[in-house]
Amino acid sequence: MPEWPQVADTIPRMNQGDTLIAADGEALARIAAHLVRAWVSEAAAVRGVARVALSGGSTPRAMNRLLASMDLPWSATEWYWVDERFVPADSPRSNLGAARSDLFDRLLAPPRAIHGMPHGPSLDESAVAYEATLAASFGLPGPSIGTYPVFDLLLLGVGDDGHTASLFPGEPFVDVEDRWVIPVPPGEGHEARLTLSRPVIVHARRVVVMAQGASKRGPIQQARAPGSLREVPARLVREVRGELLWLLDAAAV
Repeated sequence: MPEWPQVADTIPRMNQGDTLIAADGEALARIAAHLVRAWVSEAAAVRGVARVALSGGSTPRAMNRLLASMDLPWSATEWYWVDERFVPADSPRSNLGAARSDLFDRLLAPPRAIHGMPHGPSLDESAVAYEATLAASFGLPGPSIGTYPVFDLLLLGVGDDGHTASLFPGEPFVDVEDRWVIPVPPGEGHEARLTLSRPVIVHARRVVVMAQGASKRGPIQQARAPGSLREVPARLVREVRGELLWLLDAAAV
């Protein structure tokens, strides 16, 4: 095995994961919903609770609407967010609001818990508050290097610029290792956000990267290639400790 240089901006692992290609966006949503149903049911049976971290964007919305009609052990599920715009839950730009509309408000029986990222007095206070939520939920003392909440399933996307979660190219937040939740101030092309940190993302038991459309082809190729995390933050998925699945439609390949 080669000795990888111990530099924060260099990829220390090479998890290429598996790839599943759907014919189109409709098939992608259908396959994703059935996989999530199976994985959530498995985690709930093994550990008594399934903890899932959702991402926003347009790609997961069709999947969420399909999940709403499926038979899952909802009362044994807890739902979290990978990232969120710093907006109220009733904003049309809220990831939590979209998931409520597409999924949770359609259920006959509610999940055990829905842990939306807060919109508090300040961005920093909201990040600390969500870290406290994670600590209480996972039974952990709080953020520190080497101690992270471990999600059973974490869903990601890839932006046209190579970002994932709310970790954007050219910004330093992909290097942060001593936080679970990072307050991301407004930057070029994006408003203020909260995001799970890279160490939390890569310690999930299963990570699924969903992407569709020809515009994702280049960013996906870059994300799967060696190089700087700050240049292409989506490269962080190569560090995933658990299972990694690229779930793509044919246009994105």
